[in-house]
Amino acid sequence: MENEMTIRLIAFAIAMCILPLYFLPTILGRKKRNADTIFLINLFTGWSGVGWTVALILALRAEPGTYPEAGTQNFSRSPTKGA
Repeated sequence: MENEMTIRLIAFAIAMCILPLYFLPTILGRKKRNADTIFLINLFTGWSGVGWTVALILALRAEPGTYPEAGTQNFSRSPTKGA
């Protein structure tokens, strides 16, 4: 009886360590506009490795419209002495 309880406790501890890794794409992409898509891909196809990778790429890529607009950055150098 005690042995069975120990096995269940170890299994629970392992599951608590693995679940956050499995849902890492969902955790990283939770503030994206397509967070629900990332979650669904992760949930239903994350077990395959390919689905997990796709979800991770979606979670890490920049969203459209988050880049600075063309011409708004100032790349000019400060004047140097003697020039």
